[in-house]
Amino acid sequence: MALSYVLTHGTENWVPAISLNGLVRYGLDGPESPDEPLDFGISLGAAKRISKRWYAYGQLGYTYYGMTQLDYLLIELEDNLFSGMLAVAWQVTPNVPILIQYQFHEGAIKNFGKLNDPTQEFVIGFKWKMGHGGVLEFGIVENLLAPDNSSDFGVNLGYSYQFGSK
Repeated sequence: MALSYVLTHGTENWVPAISLNGLVRYGLDGPESPDEPLDFGISLGAAKRISKRWYAYGQLGYTYYGMTQLDYLLIELEDNLFSGMLAVAWQVTPNVPILIQYQFHEGAIKNFGKLNDPTQEFVIGFKWKMGHGGVLEFGIVENLLAPDNSSDFGVNLGYSYQFGSK
């Protein structure tokens, strides 16, 4: 189940965005059976147009995990997780924004060395809104501040298309 309000650009005022998501697991047998069959999360964000070509974005999130034991992996997960994001976008052309983003996530694993620590990642990328309604996204992720607790480097490439768009 997921419910979200998607915001593409801010206005002169801060514009809120809210997202709720949930996952229910049933019918799992064996050591991976969940403690509780429900995970859920909520995030609150806002966007603001700073100038003609610059936008600012922020988001805070909270996730509750019902399944905190993964016996087959011998790890224990935290019960909940807080996260945050700050970003700026520069609208180079009407169809191409360049984004710079900072993400923070609390550690999700208990008693597992550096993986207990929060992650702090920086992303730089762009979106290209194509004439036929599709969007091509590219980003590079770098974990500069705490490289021992998550992937140190990543490349993301995505394409989305909204059916019924003009």
